Amino acid sequence: MHPEPPLTRTAHAAPGRQARKTQRTRARLIEATLGLIREHGFSAATAGRIARRAGVTWGAAQYQFGSKEDILEAIRPLHTLVTSEEILRVPEVRLRTVPGFDTAVFAFTTDVPFLGAWGAPLLFGPGSILVAHTAEEYLEIDQLNRAVDAYEQLAAACLASASGLRG
Repeated sequence: MHPEPPLTRTAHAAPGRQARKTQRTRARLIEATLGLIREHGFSAATAGRIARRAGVTWGAAQYQFGSKEDILEAIRPLHTLVTSEEILRVPEVRLRTVPGFDTAVFAFTTDVPFLGAWGAPLLFGPGSILVAHTAEEYLEIDQLNRAVDAYEQLAAACLASASGLRG
């Protein structure tokens, strides 16, 4: 018999500003490399093109990875996650907006279209979509407190809207 897993998660300290900048730069370099390979083939992923597409100098890229070969080594484990035969089609979805809450468009996909029984969907939350569901995901305490306040306001606005429709 195995012991029950703990009911708490290990908390990670929020990385400092420089660490977050490093994570963003490394992520941009990896995305640039993957994009070049995907769109134009392996030979298109030259050092200069990778740096330009990532919006950094080649010196910055070398500081983060050392060489083009090191970038390619960093993406090597990713090739087993997706094959060229694997195609994911996520249906288009129109997300609900709530007056008084900012909206933005992001080039990311969501599982919201597959949750149709939940009513009109909202996509709302604190943190960065760039690191969502990764080991680098974190929230600072003040972000969490602001999120709780925002969720309360959002719930009140949705409830007021729903009761206005019924009444």
